[in-house]
Amino acid sequence: MYRTSGLYIFVKGKSKSTDLKVNDGQWHHVCVTWSSNGGNWMYYDNGAPYTSGSGLQSGKCITGGGSIMLGQEQDSVGGGLDPSQALLGRITGFNLWSRALSGDEVAEVFKDCSIGGDVFTWDLSDLTITGDVIRRSDRVCGELMILSIS
Repeated sequence: MYRTSGLYIFVKGKSKSTDLKVNDGQWHHVCVTWSSNGGNWMYYDNGAPYTSGSGLQSGKCITGGGSIMLGQEQDSVGGGLDPSQALLGRITGFNLWSRALSGDEVAEVFKDCSIGGDVFTWDLSDLTITGDVIRRSDRVCGELMILSIS
């Protein structure tokens, strides 16, 4: 995620975008699900379905050993960074699951930010943080990162 004027889900080099805008001065709980079976994907905003589709890398499998980068589009694994593609904003509570959550599960995570993913649970002590990032405590979901470019 690096744009606030519309969000993209990338799966093995293919993407689906949405016009969901998160640059309106309000906090947004954004959840994106994807399933290999049929390539079904869905965007949720604040616990409610926003838009969905199918056919995104149907039958493909995401294997371990890669890199997750928040707030910056990468042209290669862990590199190829362009400052113009950096997210300017705030991130908290990023979690990753090994399966697509149901709508009810997404709504529950929206209500309770202490629910963590089974692949990755938000904990800034486990992250390698580089660039112009400020860490601070927040009333929404604990510690957050403020991303900016100097």
